[in-house]
Amino acid sequence: HKLQHAKIYGPTLRLANTDFSPIDFRRLKTRFPYIFLVPQVRFLDFLAAEASKLPDFRLVMGANVEQLIEEDGQVRGVRYLAADGVHEVRAALTVGADGRFSKIRHLAGFQPIETSAPMDILWFRLPHISGDLPEAEGRVLGGIGIGRVLVVFDRFDYWQVAFVFPKGQYQNLRAAGLESFRRAIVEIEPSFTEHVKAITDWHQCSLLSVESSRCPLWYKPGMTLIGDAAHVMSPIGGLGIN
Repeated sequence: HKLQHAKIYGPTLRLANTDFSPIDFRRLKTRFPYIFLVPQVRFLDFLAAEASKLPDFRLVMGANVEQLIEEDGQVRGVRYLAADGVHEVRAALTVGADGRFSKIRHLAGFQPIETSAPMDILWFRLPHISGDLPEAEGRVLGGIGIGRVLVVFDRFDYWQVAFVFPKGQYQNLRAAGLESFRRAIVEIEPSFTEHVKAITDWHQCSLLSVESSRCPLWYKPGMTLIGDAAHVMSPIGGLGIN
């Protein structure tokens, strides 16, 4: 509860105006028969708090890596820029976990092989309102319709929504207007008829360009890349998280 987490025993989806749950994790013969969801910002705070209990852990916020320290053909650490100037930290292993636009990957000279993904996502919030789907709290909702997909996460005090549509169609979506966009949401999830009235400006939505890529080589002596820095994965099925 402190992390605003949710146990998901199975997503409820809507297709052709019919609700169904294609997966029921409670049938798994395992100690934890569910997916455990935590908002990323809360999870990062949790990791930092737990790691701070270790005697040799140090977290420097607002620090940007500027250069790899390389000696005798091996990475020995990094030089980084912080609010009080340039600093140096040396390590037996430098890990690039800095995402799809990895600075560590760039400094190491690794070039990812890009592949094409046929979709983009609009990411936005909808408010919780009175009498709001109480049975759905702590679950993932979703629906499919007219070539588009809606994925909904219950964040307790608001709904986090992903509107998935064909790649390259964002300008057409905007040109059709906000009313058309709100109507497209409701066509997939009719229970959001009142919620979508809160969308009054395109700036309330963030466009996420779905990409995928991989580095044929993701390590060198003294350094390795992990996560999106090494391979940007499609968000379908939570692969990016995994």
